[in-house]
Amino acid sequence: MYYPGAARYQEFQSTPESWAQNSHDNIVAAENQRMASIQMRELINQIIQDAAKDMKEEADRVENAFARRIEEMAATKAKLENQLENTLDEISRQENNIVELKKAIKDKEAPMKVAQTRLHDRSVRQGIELCRDPAHTQLVGEVLEISQSVDQLIRQLNQAEDNLNKLNDDRMILEKEIAMKTKSLYTDRDKCLPIRNSFPNINRLLGYSA
Repeated sequence: MYYPGAARYQEFQSTPESWAQNSHDNIVAAENQRMASIQMRELINQIIQDAAKDMKEEADRVENAFARRIEEMAATKAKLENQLENTLDEISRQENNIVELKKAIKDKEAPMKVAQTRLHDRSVRQGIELCRDPAHTQLVGEVLEISQSVDQLIRQLNQAEDNLNKLNDDRMILEKEIAMKTKSLYTDRDKCLPIRNSFPNINRLLGYSA
């Protein structure tokens, strides 16, 4: 089989020089592209590393804030619990004080009845025998003294009962505050903190498996 015209010069046929130059240009272009790709990859890695570093630093700041907050809440809770204990002790003392005051008031009843009975019995004497003698004066003074003592005890009792009511109000407020602090501590220390402690390391943030 023959191919007439195969030896004819082709207009776009390359020369060894142009072929070599083209190959060289392709190699240079490919190398330039490879170097650009390397630079781009290094830039991306640096951006990822910087972002991972920023994320880790921010996570550390949050971690420290959590730790400070937990410490503050625990200290406040301890103070509230100590105050509650003191309040409960004072409530117990005040309740005992009220019992003693009521007993003291009741103990005045018998002397008052005796003194008033004596005055009544002496008041029915007739004529000259109805005398305002020293005994009468002493009985009147005794009744007055007992009355004043009872009045004072009643005022102290009322004040003690008011204080007891306020102490019980304080107790309820403290118990509510302690319950809220306990719940907050559980949320931050027992639920949030373990999650924060599992923050991925730098390799994980960079996309590696470990």
